[in-house]
Amino acid sequence: MSHEFDLTISLITIVYLCPKLETMQNKVTIITGASSGIGKALAAEAHKRGAKVVLSARRKEMLDEITSSWNTADYISIQTDVTREEDCRRLNRSRS
Repeated sequence: MSHEFDLTISLITIVYLCPKLETMQNKVTIITGASSGIGKALAAEAHKRGAKVVLSARRKEMLDEITSSWNTADYISIQTDVTREEDCRRLNRSRS
């Protein structure tokens, strides 16, 4: 089992199965691959639970489409290709 798969399962467990985390109020949550699939679903769920969501994906226009109805204070979206070191550094800096 790859580490990426482990991380995905962990995130699904945290967001969907942990009743003590019904609220994620003011928690910063970075989600890569947020433009589609599991990443998109996790981003929407974290936002719904009050997290400050950092969405990242290669397709910025898809992120903009997803967040068009979100409160602008609750998120930032960053175009990121996780295979590029500089993109990952920029994403990491976005947390602060």
